[in-house]
Amino acid sequence: MSSYQSDITIFLKKLTDKDANLKKMQKKHFNTWWNRPQNFDIVEKNSKAECPQKAYYYL
Repeated sequence: MSSYQSDITIFLKKLTDKDANLKKMQKKHFNTWWNRPQNFDIVEKNSKAECPQKAYYYL
């Protein structure tokens, strides 16, 4: 008995099987946007510049 696989899972598996380079491209583009080096001086400066938010935003 095989386990259930959704249509999306089957589609993605076929897509990645068809194009072997797709995983490398995904990782490259993910790293472009999300794995950036942090400048902690700027992070600290930005956190100090924040204003306190009200407990209930819509009042």
